Amino acid sequence: MNKFWKVNFYTKFSAGRIRYNLNLPDLAEYMKDYGYHMLLSMEMTEALS
Repeated sequence: MNKFWKVNFYTKFSAGRIRYNLNLPDLAEYMKDYGYHMLLSMEMTEALS
C-alpha cells in the first residue's frame, strides 16, 4: 500500500513538471500546484516514517 501511494505521488509530480515545462503556465499556477505537491510529500514522509 505504501509503495503504491509513493509511486502514484512521484508519477503525478513528474507528469506535472513535464506538463508545466511544455505549456509554460504563469508562475502563480505553478507555485500553487508545486506547494500542494510539497505539502503532500511532507505528509507522506510522516506517514511512512
